[in-house]
Amino acid sequence: MEMHPGNIDLSEREELRAEIKNRRGRAFVELRVWTAPKTDEPKWPTGKGFLIPASRWPELERMVADLASRLDAPVIHE
Repeated sequence: MEMHPGNIDLSEREELRAEIKNRRGRAFVELRVWTAPKTDEPKWPTGKGFLIPASRWPELERMVADLASRLDAPVIHE
């Protein structure tokens, strides 16, 4: 199966896909894990993932940017 540039391989059998969906005239962003029982079989969507309205995308971007900045910060052990 051809890998899309925006997808992330999680393992040999799983990948995280990012897609734009249109439902009832509204745009949504879907991030979902796709899987296959064997590495050479087609993948299908799992229940692991989420769908948000495209209008909320800027909030998700800020949330992810905040997480990224905290990952880059030194870890303080108490």
